[in-house]
Amino acid sequence: MNLEITRDSEIIKKVMTDSDIWSKISIDNVEKSDFNPEIPANIIFLAAFVSDVIGLHMFTSYKNGVLYHPMLLKPYRKDYGREFFSNGIKWFFDNTDNDSLGAEIPISHKSTINLAKHLNFKDLGIRKNGILKNGNYLDLQILRLEKWAA
Repeated sequence: MNLEITRDSEIIKKVMTDSDIWSKISIDNVEKSDFNPEIPANIIFLAAFVSDVIGLHMFTSYKNGVLYHPMLLKPYRKDYGREFFSNGIKWFFDNTDNDSLGAEIPISHKSTINLAKHLNFKDLGIRKNGILKNGNYLDLQILRLEKWAA
């Protein structure tokens, strides 16, 4: 698996608007057909390729740290899941000056929270009413991975 920083909006859009991924990451009042990814300087997009793009690691500056938003296309999850996540996290700590990486996951996404914990992300608590999804506010599980634990 190869990892490359990308600013290519077509690659970013291909992954982010995949039906399975879009259903999890979209927020209210953003239609998939209208989505045009902005690529501000405070976001790093790291594309994962095998023969074609299989996923995207997105790292965003947030308050006093960086949030991790991994997006692996469903057909590749079984064969490349572990490698995808471990390579993305390793790349982040090897190529930035950050000592930790955060994640905010809707509490209803239990399998994603369990995966993050398996990757040594530690539970920091819950942020009430963190995002608006389908007309309802969702609570978010707040997690952090320290560089030494990665």
